[in-house]
Amino acid sequence: IGFDMPADAFTSHMHLGPHLLAPTGTDLAKYNAPMQVFAGYHYDLNFLTVHGKARFPGLHVWLANGRRVAVKVADGCLLLQAGRQLEWLTAGRVKAGMHEVIFSPACAA
Repeated sequence: IGFDMPADAFTSHMHLGPHLLAPTGTDLAKYNAPMQVFAGYHYDLNFLTVHGKARFPGLHVWLANGRRVAVKVADGCLLLQAGRQLEWLTAGRVKAGMHEVIFSPACAA
């Protein structure tokens, strides 16, 4: 269907695959230095990463042109980010999303 792959190309690889729920949290009372890195520049190894709306800013993504952009997830929305497994399965047609999480000065507001 998509990417000229069989209809079950993604779901057939899910059986016994790693399915993680890994919410992240940081003690902002303790770790609050401006621009402190919580999760350095990286991509995720999994198939997809789902980001919901955060109470505090700090997630940044890199666009294909190399520009770093702060993320704001709108109310009622999710941000889906490709991981390396999706990149490998699509032979690189979908790239894993590079991102980082830092202490933004807006966190202190």
